[in-house]
Amino acid sequence: QHRIGRVCANPPGNDRGQDRAGEWVEVIVGPSGDLGGHELQHRVFPSGRWEALHRFPEGFKLVPGTPVVVHAGHGRSGPDPRGVYHVFTGANWRLNNDGDIVRLLDPRASELHRRELRGDECEGTPSGRGPGSLPAVTPPRPFGS
Repeated sequence: QHRIGRVCANPPGNDRGQDRAGEWVEVIVGPSGDLGGHELQHRVFPSGRWEALHRFPEGFKLVPGTPVVVHAGHGRSGPDPRGVYHVFTGANWRLNNDGDIVRLLDPRASELHRRELRGDECEGTPSGRGPGSLPAVTPPRPFGS
């Protein structure tokens, strides 16, 4: 099944007044290759309510095992040269720097996977460069092609 991989909740720099594309959540595509209708959420503190970060559109299919990095903020969505697929939401959501819970729901709103963050986390880079970077993978292509 699909699962949450790495997360960057607190990239270097100031969160205030800037584009937050440095905050991201990685989803590893499961065996079906189909992320259509799945939703990433995080728990808003202190209220405890769940907030949507991104819903994948119907028909969003990639090769199983492809890392999909969902960014807050703006940028160009699509695969990078290392085979990581980036989705820029343009929404400027913000993960909690003091700890957070991120979860992935299937199209029926059942929880597939969750990650609890200790706070101040930024696990490598989504581009496949630098310390702790994601591994290189085969560039994504439409599932079944």
